[in-house]
Amino acid sequence: MENLASTDAVPRWESTACQHSNRSYLPIRQQARERLVETTATDRNGRAFVFAHCGHTGPCDCYNYFDGISEPLIVATDAGVRHLGTPNVSASIAVFVGPDSPYNVSEIVQHGINEPSRRAEMKATLRALRLLLLLKQSGSIPLVEQVVVKTDHKSTCDTMTERIFEWRENGYLTKFGQAVNDRDIYWEMEEVVVELYNTHHTAVLFFWTPREFNGIADSLAREALDEGDRQTGPWRI
Repeated sequence: MENLASTDAVPRWESTACQHSNRSYLPIRQQARERLVETTATDRNGRAFVFAHCGHTGPCDCYNYFDGISEPLIVATDAGVRHLGTPNVSASIAVFVGPDSPYNVSEIVQHGINEPSRRAEMKATLRALRLLLLLKQSGSIPLVEQVVVKTDHKSTCDTMTERIFEWRENGYLTKFGQAVNDRDIYWEMEEVVVELYNTHHTAVLFFWTPREFNGIADSLAREALDEGDRQTGPWRI
């Protein structure tokens, strides 16, 4: 990761080569600009996954055969922070793969550490990417060629579709030779995206949606915070 031979005060972080540069998901014409139309399909083991809608207005057989689905798989991410600025601060992350899916994530990522809420959002996206890599490695989604990571955190989406390419070139350093903010998370996110593309021939795309269109992931993040409060007892400053 680090090039210790660098003469910069802060070491460069090098990136794995990758040709996957078009990272933005553009919905088909029948879908709203900021809201995805989705459908659920079940694999041979009865596990539900969410895919982009094919756009057909009437009955179709696009989702009858799981391994024959050509539309992108969709995973939604979100995060939550509660009691920020207090010793009881908690941050949660959520990943929604499908209704009642064993792959859904709803968990506390840290407690008692005050960090900007954006880092929880980034950690949720990183968790989703790691999960996708695991699904590929285990053969659970062998023929999926495109995955859309849906988030209501615009900065994460913009970074992974635009700024990341400049950072790859400059070693995740600013023009003043300092580390870019949150490079510890963004570097790992990018490396997982690259591994999915280079090794598993799966392109990861990113899509920003307003919070009101990301309700299930939002609920999962809040459920984790609620459970965290139950475990730690009444909140006190």
